[in-house]
Amino acid sequence: MLNIGNIDWLNDETALAYLKKAVDNEMPSAMVMLGDQYFHGSSVIEVDQDQAIVYYRKAANLNEPIGQLYMYFRYMEEDEELALSWLRKSATNGCAEAKYELWKALSKEAFKWLQEAKEDNYEDAVFDYARLEETDVFMERDTKDSFRIYKNLIRHNHTRSADRVVFEVFDKEYEELIKELLENDHYEALTILLRNQLYKGIEIGKNMKYLNKAANLGNNEAMYELGMILLNRYGIQGFVRNQSILKAYDYMF
Repeated sequence: MLNIGNIDWLNDETALAYLKKAVDNEMPSAMVMLGDQYFHGSSVIEVDQDQAIVYYRKAANLNEPIGQLYMYFRYMEEDEELALSWLRKSATNGCAEAKYELWKALSKEAFKWLQEAKEDNYEDAVFDYARLEETDVFMERDTKDSFRIYKNLIRHNHTRSADRVVFEVFDKEYEELIKELLENDHYEALTILLRNQLYKGIEIGKNMKYLNKAANLGNNEAMYELGMILLNRYGIQGFVRNQSILKAYDYMF
């Protein structure tokens, strides 16, 4: 079988003849290479992009992933559905560039639906939008706005948001949030929020006071976390284990 990869055909009519022979023998990779020559042109082939598409299509129909990728590029502006069908075939057949292009194409559509769900105030969509704001994917990074969104969600006992937030200081805003969670019996978010503050070693005494309060109100999550902290299982920096192990087990069990 002719090894197309070893042909130096750029300015060689004999090599080009062998390439065309390989195409006649229905060799998909040769079809892609010949299509490239028509698309870009050389000293032995004039540019003919329509003819290039003919060869790309032949290769694509023979399940050649690069040919299928080129068919995606051919139709992406003209017929999105058809273009994506070629792109999926190329990705399925192992083309790394097609896999990446497919991720981009599908994620743009997914992000559009995420934005709409966020505008409808669907909590998990609002949360995922905030997480994206922490990156530079789809939008400019805006950690201040993501922090604002997390705080609003925490007020609705959204535990995943509580797990994303650490207040650097124990200020009035933070204490008001803690009190609001206690008043509304939002113990799940409260416990996670307090645990994260304690884990970072932020105002251990003040945060312990509120965790104690939640535990004494009978909340299981708070009791468990308090027990773990009293045993210093989290290795909290600056934490002094001045409570007995028996007291810790009282909270945990």
